[in-house]
Amino acid sequence: MNSTRIALSALALTFTFSFAQANMKENNAAIMDACKDDIAATHCEGKKVGKGLMKCMHAYHKSNKDYKMTASCEATTKKMHDKRKANKEEKSP
Repeated sequence: MNSTRIALSALALTFTFSFAQANMKENNAAIMDACKDDIAATHCEGKKVGKGLMKCMHAYHKSNKDYKMTASCEATTKKMHDKRKANKEEKSP
């Protein structure tokens, strides 16, 4: 009985993790699509979300104060940031 409970818990945890990974990939793809013009404008080609893209874009913006992110990129990144923040708040006790 106890080993069955452990196996079911492990299965549920694996499913939750794989779902979260798929969701994260979709979110990252949405950012890459919405920000493709910004990525080119900030010379951050080759960078990926979670692999230095946002840092690169921020550094460009810091050195070029007149640069303004496109509305679609700004909205998408804000939406993803708000989602991650809400998920973090749900998980904290």
